[in-house]
Amino acid sequence: MAFVVWDTIIDGLSIPLKQEGEPLVPKSKKEWNKKDMRSVQLNMKPKDDIKTFSNRFTIIINGLKSYDKIYPNEDVVRKMLRKLPKSWEAKVTSIKEAKKETLTLDELIDFLLTHEMRLNEGIE
Repeated sequence: MAFVVWDTIIDGLSIPLKQEGEPLVPKSKKEWNKKDMRSVQLNMKPKDDIKTFSNRFTIIINGLKSYDKIYPNEDVVRKMLRKLPKSWEAKVTSIKEAKKETLTLDELIDFLLTHEMRLNEGIE
């Protein structure tokens, strides 16, 4: 089950389920339809802000912890950076070049929130 939750970090917040007897069980990827594919997108959407995106991401990380599956901080930070949109590419590159992948997830989120506020101040 922990693998399914970790896979959720890559694929998204919801896991397509099917009825098999009494319990609901995850569908295999071969069984997914277009609706299932759309429902599992974790990538930050253009209208999302960092807080919305990071909340979804944190829910997934906490779900993993509840299954006693803990991944190294560097992996979690790297995955979050990969899911940011192309418009954040310059910031992602600067974080990687500064070797800030040693940041905790909370520190990364704070860093991204600060950057987003600065971007929004420039627009207003």
